[in-house]
Formats: sequence, C-alpha cells, structure tokens
Amino acid sequence: MLCERAVGSNGLTGHGLRNIIFSEGVFANPALFEWCISSGKGVMKVGVVSDTHVSRIDQLPRDLVDRLKEVDLIVHLGDYTGRELLDGLGRLCDFRGVAGNMDSPELRAALPETDVLDVNGKRLGLIHGWGAPWGIQGKLRDRFEGVDAILYGHTHMAKNELIEGVLFFNPGSATGKFPALRKTYGILVIDEYIQGEIIAIE
Repeated sequence: MLCERAVGSNGLTGHGLRNIIFSEGVFANPALFEWCISSGKGVMKVGVVSDTHVSRIDQLPRDLVDRLKEVDLIVHLGDYTGRELLDGLGRLCDFRGVAGNMDSPELRAALPETDVLDVNGKRLGLIHGWGAPWGIQGKLRDRFEGVDAILYGHTHMAKNELIEGVLFFNPGSATGKFPALRKTYGILVIDEYIQGEIIAIE
C-alpha cells in the first residue's frame, strides 16, 4: 500500500514523500486515511458505533444517522439500549451487532455476545467488553483467534491502535455518555488493508 503523502510528528501532511505504512495487512493511521490508494479490490466501508444508550434512532445525532446511510455495513457494539434503535439501524443498511452489558433481556436474546465477520478477507472480531478499562485489550484478545481487528465498546473511550498486528478499534460513545469527553463514532475502510478513523460529532 503506497501513500503519496506522509504525516510528520505534528500530524500534518507533507509533500514529496512516499510512505509505506502497514503491518500484517492492518492499517491504523487515521491521519493518512484519505491519502491511501486502494489496492483495486472492492472497498467496503463499515460504520462502527457503540454505547448509544438511547431507545430510538431519532435520538441519535442527525449527522451520525446521515453518515451511516453512506456506508456498506453498520456495526453496533452494544448498549443500544432499546429494541427500536436496533430495528432502526437495520433499516438503514446491512447490519451486524453484539449485545452489551446494559442491554435488555430482549436484546440479549436477539444478539450474540461475540461475533466474527469476514469482510474482504479480513476477520473482524466483535464484542462489547466488560469490567474496568485498564488492561481490557488483553482480555478481549483472549476471546478471539486469528482476527485482524477487534471491535469493542464498553469503555466509552475511543481507540484506534495497532497492537502486535491486531487493530483494536473502539468508536467511543456516539452520544457522548460519561466518561466520554465527546460524541464519536468510527469508520473502517477495508480492501487489502483495514483503515480506521475515529470521527467526532459536533
């Protein structure tokens, strides 16, 4: 994967540089997100949300709903917490999701605790998460084998980090529920590589 512009330590793009940034097929530098050249395979755009803690889709930020209409797949990582929200997201786009610890028995019956998706040959592990946020990546990794990325929620703290060849991707809370400092969601673009971006909702 070649990127025609590279990013310095201050996050600004510079010209005249060609940078190759990848690790085991996982690309996790959101500052370079828009500059990456597709490998030529079909590109899949995945909208990732979590910890919404609302009952209906009309209680989500309007900008978020509009952006989710543009993706190929929506993934919700738990704590919806209403069935109407689940149904509303499913009407927007292809949808996959897992249950969270705050979800009702009805939602827990409808959704798995974990899931693994194959998107363009990349394996994505889906899980909400549990317990304290410290050391959560190690606990989550023990739940999956042979995945390229682990998508999770629970902490309300956004994360987009490559750890030992696996992308750990937490979109934060789409409604800014404490302890989140702002409303955020995530976008994954998947072709030969996985490109992750955390987006703040104004």
